Amino acid sequence: MNLENIPSPSRIPSDLLLDILQYNNRDDVDKCQYLSSYFNLIIAKSYHILPLYFLEEILLDEEQEFTATIIDSDKEHENYMEKLDLEDSYVQASMYKCIAKHLKLAVRDESRDIIQMLGKIVKNNELPLKALRCELLYTKCFDFDWLENIPIIFTNLISTEKLKLTFHAFRAFLYLAGNPKKCLPLQNPALELNIETNETWSNAEYNWLNEQGVLQRFIGGVGLDTVANREYIYFENVEQDEMDILQAFIKILRNCENPHLLFKRYRFVLYCRDEQRLHNLFTQQGYLPYKAVVGRYQNHQREDGWIIEVDFCHANRLEFAFLLPNQERIGFNE
Repeated sequence: MNLENIPSPSRIPSDLLLDILQYNNRDDVDKCQYLSSYFNLIIAKSYHILPLYFLEEILLDEEQEFTATIIDSDKEHENYMEKLDLEDSYVQASMYKCIAKHLKLAVRDESRDIIQMLGKIVKNNELPLKALRCELLYTKCFDFDWLENIPIIFTNLISTEKLKLTFHAFRAFLYLAGNPKKCLPLQNPALELNIETNETWSNAEYNWLNEQGVLQRFIGGVGLDTVANREYIYFENVEQDEMDILQAFIKILRNCENPHLLFKRYRFVLYCRDEQRLHNLFTQQGYLPYKAVVGRYQNHQREDGWIIEVDFCHANRLEFAFLLPNQERIGFNE
């Protein structure tokens, strides 16, 4: 072989080089930066299209730690997990090369500032942290106006495809429900929003029979024109008469003026499950049972053609869903 005919690295067209590098893992791409100043320049300028390091998890917990977890799957240390300290400036500076499978933010009382840490990482990289899915766990019992930082965080500091807001303080969820234009201006259609409430709440804390209550208005889509992609709300630990709550939901969804602003799913955990009582409730309210699926019903009473569906064929869970006009699922008429 005539070595003189082999082109030097600096003569390889940049578009061809990038096409080749996109089929390599990030470790190999980084090694190529040491081959020449030309390779280093092309790779450094093209970080946005080259492969990323996959992090198993990024954890920003104000009471515990700020870490990123990597799984080392080499032969000697199969599934060995290594934690990186996100307060280390060198680790912060490398985050632009990474994407996390899961990013968890835990906001608690009397704790360090997560937003300040995210700001440092973004300042080092001039890019937001990237994650496939993100959970914001909120446990503060006061200072609910912190929730107004959500738009800043998920516009400027974190880039993700799925966002789940988990509330361990029911009053915090009520603050969000009462202030969607402040807390939830999330117009990015690629960002899917989900909400879960896990704290026990009772009649003393909220009256489901108040038709103009904050939560009823939020469930009915009031103010949710600020959110482009609404997936589900999940209610757990509700210490109230479940039939009262279900009747309230039936009324809210039936009377909703803007069904296109609703979440796609509303889920409950049912602790006092009574199949016959549930069947009687929904059939009396005009819901028709599926012929092919036990425990699933549809309501066609809305004049605009939107279909309300309810499903309690899963253990301890009931789900309301809104279907587009003429979007009947397979099995309803079979």
